Formats: sequence, structure tokens, C-alpha cells
Amino acid sequence: MLRVAPVVVRERCTRVFVVARIMLLYILRVVITKGALRSSAVRWVAALCIVLLLITASAISVMTFSGARNNSFAVDLIFSINSVSSVLWSALAFLITKMLMASSSGMMSLTNLLAVTNKERQRAVDVLEILALFVIIGAGLFSMTVGTMVSFGDEAVVPLLTCVVLPVLTTLAVLTTLYRVTDLMLAHLGINKNRGSIMIALFFFVVVASWRESISLVVKIASPMEKQPFSIWTLAYKDLVERYGSASLVFIFPACLFALVAAFVLVPSTNMEARSRFFDFPLPGSFVSGIKFHLAYVLRSRYAVESALLSIVFIAFMATFPPGDVPSVLWGVEPVTFSGFYHFASVNPSIRVLEPNLSSTRMYSRMMVSQLLVVGCLASLATFFDVLRGEELSATLTGTVGVLGSLIISICVGIAMPAMDDNPISVLVGTCIALSVLILLSIITGVINVNSATTAMLVVLVACLAVAYSIYSLEANRKVNHASR
Repeated sequence: MLRVAPVVVRERCTRVFVVARIMLLYILRVVITKGALRSSAVRWVAALCIVLLLITASAISVMTFSGARNNSFAVDLIFSINSVSSVLWSALAFLITKMLMASSSGMMSLTNLLAVTNKERQRAVDVLEILALFVIIGAGLFSMTVGTMVSFGDEAVVPLLTCVVLPVLTTLAVLTTLYRVTDLMLAHLGINKNRGSIMIALFFFVVVASWRESISLVVKIASPMEKQPFSIWTLAYKDLVERYGSASLVFIFPACLFALVAAFVLVPSTNMEARSRFFDFPLPGSFVSGIKFHLAYVLRSRYAVESALLSIVFIAFMATFPPGDVPSVLWGVEPVTFSGFYHFASVNPSIRVLEPNLSSTRMYSRMMVSQLLVVGCLASLATFFDVLRGEELSATLTGTVGVLGSLIISICVGIAMPAMDDNPISVLVGTCIALSVLILLSIITGVINVNSATTAMLVVLVACLAVAYSIYSLEANRKVNHASR
């Protein structure tokens, strides 16, 4: 039996990675064949934009850090603050990944005919989750890592490990353990339906609390009098190395890596909940056609309802700060715009049956208006809190423009790269491409010092181009669907 056990474990691991590979191949093929990326020209342009963004951000990071090369206090301050931002970004990446993977139960149905258990199928999802986590975190910390390595050389290796890599590994291990333990507790209490939604809401609180805590941590780090050894938890590894030397990393790094692996492998998890896209609750009147059909989607959609709840929490949190400490409360409306990513993929099959001759322009306008009705309600609440806080009008207007722009971009991404079968990577890839283009434009306008009037015109132009491309993509998707019949 002792000899058989390793063989069984090896076979199970093999099946897990085979299932993960099948799911990953499916995801990538859907991304390439079902959206804008089916054009090789678009793929090359998107890749070029991402590469240019990484190079530009890295160059800016190098120029920023080079000025502090001979200032030991500034160098220490940079790495210490990066420890806080690394933890915060890891928590945000964890939440994003959970939100995306929680919507992949439909994708998992592809493996139902395979000779694998539900546990092995869940482990395959865990593998994809780890991959997505490190891709998101790596993309967010790439420019900072390159900037410090180029500016400080070999001297940056130990600070990067203690202030970036180890805090990231520890944060992911702790959050994974907490997530699974909480999930098991909810399952033990008999909460099965909508457990995934509850978990996302709970961990959204964790991310928001981490953001608030990061503000005070940065203040402590910037104050030498308050910065005592082991007094700031994000600098625990840095303090350990300062006390016991760099050789201690030989033991610390494997321990952190083992903790992360153990959190995914040893901590038990429940089977992924097969969640419906829509909540089943009645609506007054008839919602079977026209704009009412799209409004019904927004009101019943699990993505929209969950996003709206997160926005309400975020709005309430930001309203507790005085003006100047945080931006306008309008930015708290941002989460509700995420439902735009899934709008087209969810309603398109029904629209093709109910209104096959509907023009792309009218369909887009109905999608936009239905989303605006929900966003507008939450924006009104946020504006009310801005007035109570005495926020400046310019800040409120900037927040309004930001939320409206996010909605336009989310709908555009959802149309150009539709999340078929709740494919989580379509949303992630589409968002990365859109952000790359927008950030590059922001950097260019900042470098050439464009005035406010010109910037406003560029914002309007980008919004119009996004709307036009969305309508064009709707028409292109319709032609593809017609040809595939």
C-alpha cells in the first residue's frame, strides 16, 4: 500500500494538470476566436500596446528611482512603501481573480464527461487561479521591479525579496486560507445558494479595510520616530533580515513558498457552486422586449447585483473620509460598471431570437441606457454624500466623467471580447488591452503637457471612438453568428 500511494498521488496530479490544460486551451481559443482578437492585426496591435506600456512605465520607474540612488534614506523609504503597495495590490488581485473564477462554473461543465472527480476538477481551477493571480500581480509590479533593479543593481535583490516577493506570497497564503476556511464555515451552516456572492462581498470588505490601513502604514513608514523594528507588519521580513542577516532568506523564502502551496493543497475547499447568471425575483409589468428587456438583465443579473452591492459598500466607506483625504465619493460607483463586461454575452442569444432584425445602433443604445439607469441611481447617492462632505464641484465632475468612461469601456470590452460561457479570461485580457491603450494616451498627453481644454477634447474623442467601435463590433459579431448557423 505504501508503494501504491505515491503512484495514485502522481496519477491524480497528472489528471489535475491535464484538466487545467484543457480548460486553459479552451479559454485561449474562445478569446482568440470569439472576439476582436480573431483578427491577427488586432492581436499584433494589442500586443504592441501592452509592450509599449510596460517599456514606458519601466522607463519612468527607472528615472524616478535613479534620483534616489545615492540617498540611503530615500532608498529605504521607497522599498518600505513598496511593501505596503505590494500587499494592497496582492489583495486586490486576489479579489479580482475570485470574482472572475467564481463565474467560471459554466466553463467547468466542459469537463463533466472526463473521467475525473469533482475534487480534481476543482484543483484544476485552483491551478488556473494561481496562474491568473501571478499574471495580474506580475503585471502590476513589473515596472517597479525593473526600475529598482536597473537603478540599484544587485543591492535591490534583498529589498525586493523582503519588501515585495515575500509579502506577496504571505498575503496570498493568508487570504487563500481565510477564504477557504470561511467558505467551509458557510457551507457547514447550510448556506449553499449564493455562497460565492457572500464570499466576494466579505473579501471586498477585506480589500477596502486593507486600503484604509495602508494609509496609516505609509504615514508610520514616513515618520522615523514611529518606525520601530517589527512595529509595521508589512516590514516584518525586512526587519528579520536586518536582525539575522541576508542568510536567513535561505529559510524564510522556502517557508513562505511552502505556506502558499499548503494553503492551496492542504486546506480543504468546497466544490465550486454552479451559479445561475440571474437572480429569480419578480419584476412589475412586461420585460420581454425593447429597453425593458435590457433593464431586466441589469436588475436580475448576478454580475450587476453583486457589483451594485460592492458599490454601495464602497460609497459608504469613502463617505466616512473628509474631503481631500480621498477622491470624490463618485469613484465608489466604479464597481457597478463591471456588469457591462457581461451584458452583451448574456443577452445576445435571446436578442438573436426575439429581435433578429434589430440594428446594432439601437441594441447598443438600449444596452447603454439600461446600464446608465442603474449607475445613475448610485451616482445620485454618491453625489449626495459629496455635497454633505463639502467636496469641490470639480472633483465631483471628474468622478462623474471617470464613472461614465468606465461604463463605456466595460461595455466596449464586453462586446469586442464577449465572455462566452462565463469565460473569465476574456474580461481580463480585454481590460488589460483597454487599460494599456488608455494609460499610454495619458502618458503621452502628460509628456507633451497638453492643456485642460485639449485633454477634455481628447477624452470626448476617445469616448466617441469607443462607442463607434462597440457598434462596429456588434455588427461584426452578428455577421459571424449568422455565418455560423
